[in-house]
Amino acid sequence: MLGIVIAVLCFGNVGAFTPALLRAKRNTGLKASAYEGFLVSGERKVDVFKNAADIQEGICCAFCVAAAISIATKGSFSVAIPSGSVVKALGALADSGRVDFSSVHVFFTNDQVGESQPAYEGALADFVGPCGVPLSQVYRVPNTGDAVSAARDYSRTIQSSRVVEDGQFDLVLLGTGTDGHCASLFPGSPQVEGGSSDVMLAKKSEGAVTVSLETLNKAKKVIVSASGAARGLMVLESFSKAEDSRMPAAMVQSPDTTWLVDDASVAEYREKFGTRESLAAEFTK
Repeated sequence: MLGIVIAVLCFGNVGAFTPALLRAKRNTGLKASAYEGFLVSGERKVDVFKNAADIQEGICCAFCVAAAISIATKGSFSVAIPSGSVVKALGALADSGRVDFSSVHVFFTNDQVGESQPAYEGALADFVGPCGVPLSQVYRVPNTGDAVSAARDYSRTIQSSRVVEDGQFDLVLLGTGTDGHCASLFPGSPQVEGGSSDVMLAKKSEGAVTVSLETLNKAKKVIVSASGAARGLMVLESFSKAEDSRMPAAMVQSPDTTWLVDDASVAEYREKFGTRESLAAEFTK
């Protein structure tokens, strides 16, 4: 029972516990450092960590388990990643032996179109290279032509991929901004209102593309991370006013969405709503 409770707090997926998941958790060799979990509107799960460093470990935990289960069930693992600290966290898995990286297929939630591609270049340096993901299994946003063509072509890449079944990524990792943006979906932008494309223009003047909110919400599992006091008000609105919020992060509600927050980022929510009953306590009743 204790092992299951720890898995709840680390992976926030009460409804999908299987022997495969628990075996995968044991094989990660990582600590379950979330000490509290609760549910918010939209059946989104929240795992609370002490600090940003523990959140990074939680990202690695989620990645390992999702990869192990996906590879065991269908022989491949598709993950869509952003840039920045989320991807840097995955570098901790290098030489760990915890993931079969030969079966990992990497896509991008957003990137620039042109010579400089921060998401792709950062992934190569911090994750793909150190962990040994085959370059042939890293699907970059097109770096030539205009952003309109790049969005169209990257949509086709996702739609035609044999490892992205029915347009569903096995896992999407998202960071968040203090304004509630994720990927390159920003509050108040036309892109937030959705559309039928998997990929769309982010900011045409900047030549960037982003996956759509619809694509994020089709994913089998989404991990949204938010650390630090500067994200406190964003977390408060995302958790308490998701139905009315126009912040993209609050609008991410895939069938299995888990937020990873720390004491600082969840403080505003706790101050207003108090301590919530944890998933672990609920599960052990």
